Amino acid sequence: MNVNHLDMINGTFEFIGAIVSWRNVYQIYKDKFIAGVYWPATAFFGLWGLWNIFYYSGLNQTWSFCSGILLCLANLTWVSLYLYYRFFHGRT
Repeated sequence: MNVNHLDMINGTFEFIGAIVSWRNVYQIYKDKFIAGVYWPATAFFGLWGLWNIFYYSGLNQTWSFCSGILLCLANLTWVSLYLYYRFFHGRT
């Protein structure tokens, strides 16, 4: 099996991004509000993550694909929580 080292490197960056992003999810869940963040930026990166999942699978980049799923889910979960707290709890 020939492992694509560039895929491993990119997948590692995506995985670290996922860890950091899930930490953001935990923080918004814990605080139940947020301040000083432009939520459309995270929404954009969440949507880009959806594209990356499709793109990486087409390139057979397994590491990037798996890590990209974690990162994409974190970003979309964060946006979902933000919208939930803003519109259903009146908190921003």
